[in-house]
Amino acid sequence: MAYPLGVREGLAGGTARALEKMLIDLQNSSDNKALFMDIPAGKFWYCCRAQFPNLAKKAFEVIVPFLTTYRCEQSFSVMIV
Repeated sequence: MAYPLGVREGLAGGTARALEKMLIDLQNSSDNKALFMDIPAGKFWYCCRAQFPNLAKKAFEVIVPFLTTYRCEQSFSVMIV
């Protein structure tokens, strides 16, 4: 979900059809495409949370573990130096 404009399949769960419809709506929005190109993925999903709350929640479930792991590794690297 870091690049939502290219995802077409692979959504699982009870609300898969609703999420897929939201994803199609997101992909067809020229405003959201422009926004995505201008800001980082985390900030993009934060901005989209009002319009696509369930989709943004799923995106954060995927993105947040990587961001926190990166920051943790970054902190350890600074401590070692």
